[in-house]
Amino acid sequence: MQTGTGLGLAIVNSIVQSRGVDGKVDVWSAENVGTEIKVTFSAETVEQDGLSPKVSDTLNSDLEHPLRVSLVGFDDPHRGVQLLRKVLTHYLVSWWKFRIAPPGSPGDIVVANEDLSTLQLAIERRDTRQPFVFLTVSRGEKHLMTTVTEFERLGGFCRILYKPGGPSRLRQALQLCIHALKISRRSSPAPETAVIQSNSYILSPIHIPASVVRRNSVNHRAQLAPLLLWATQEVRC
Repeated sequence: MQTGTGLGLAIVNSIVQSRGVDGKVDVWSAENVGTEIKVTFSAETVEQDGLSPKVSDTLNSDLEHPLRVSLVGFDDPHRGVQLLRKVLTHYLVSWWKFRIAPPGSPGDIVVANEDLSTLQLAIERRDTRQPFVFLTVSRGEKHLMTTVTEFERLGGFCRILYKPGGPSRLRQALQLCIHALKISRRSSPAPETAVIQSNSYILSPIHIPASVVRRNSVNHRAQLAPLLLWATQEVRC
């Protein structure tokens, strides 16, 4: 945590109290404990277009066998981290009908919070079958960008979402992850059983079968073309 000047809060306060918003900002603060800020204003509910999905609509078409999501980097007991985990779990389970993979069990998709270790291990093992969503406040941080680029160079899929952010961007990133999974599973046969463990998280079995389409081959790049175009148009991190 870094000490700020308070300028950002002053800007927020001026916007919230402006004539068009007519809201208020309440602040509670205690030394060595923390600060709580509450922003209150009235807003009209926007009618959803019947053709466009709501942000809370399910992302799992097969409710009997929903995809599982591994949450990495949420073990810090800090109140903010645990609140983030609670909100994400609500989105993932209640809204989008995913299941949260238990500790020590691999998920179909990995959502990592400020923790590159699992992504780095996947690169070391050349295991790119699980797509990643990486949550961070480090916009443009060199080591992060290098790691993500290396994972994608191997044929993996990773989306960076900068905090703070809402459920709409997370939903878009997860849609891309689901699409990446479909492409990967169409081009890869069933894996052999070799489990790689990293702390409380287990990566999926590693496999190097003989007849698999190479991830950086012409055929595989052709399969990924629609996904990359969608990512460019829909997700702005």
